Amino acid sequence: LYALSYKPNSEKEHLLSFQKICEYDSIALGVKHHRYALSLYNLGHAYSSYRLFAKAKEIYQKSLDIITRISVDNWLAKSILNELAKIAYQEEDYISAIRYLEQSLGIGSFKFLDEGIFSDFLSSGYGTLATYYTKTGFWEKARYILKNRMLYWDKQYKNDPDNKLEYEFALNSYASFLAEAGQSKEALRVYKHLTEIDKHKWRLASLGTYYYNIR
Repeated sequence: LYALSYKPNSEKEHLLSFQKICEYDSIALGVKHHRYALSLYNLGHAYSSYRLFAKAKEIYQKSLDIITRISVDNWLAKSILNELAKIAYQEEDYISAIRYLEQSLGIGSFKFLDEGIFSDFLSSGYGTLATYYTKTGFWEKARYILKNRMLYWDKQYKNDPDNKLEYEFALNSYASFLAEAGQSKEALRVYKHLTEIDKHKWRLASLGTYYYNIR
């Protein structure tokens, strides 16, 4: 009973502790210091963890305004944008979620590999972005990311079989996307190739399900 009655106070005290750190940093370092921006980020994260999203967004934005004046290419700025994207997604504001994540990933400044495949697509953020694109019906954008990731790991697997798991994951992600996008025959082709690499019984059973669904 004591633990249950103490829980709301614990949340309040948790937030208060971060607020006090922010106050201290603002006085000791100034409101334009990167350390103050970091403290604000931590406070925003605390609010977000309690699903107090309106307050979290306000504080994240304040932190972002400070840190972008210091550097436009900063890990903290990217972290803030990622957190804002997560909040927007949870609030079902998918367009804002995409905008924040695209900004975090720096879309428009990709670096190509020699074979013309985006090396940037290997980062986990692009997998999340593909999910966001799919959710909002931007099928071609999602396909572009997942297909290029699959092609990259295809080449890596051919050069080194130790990359098998990464290639299997990329194939499975691409096949699942194609199935959701209504491109059943292409999904079946990709998944069939996956079963040639991973011959576990459950993979073969899933292949049977793919066949059944496109009859």
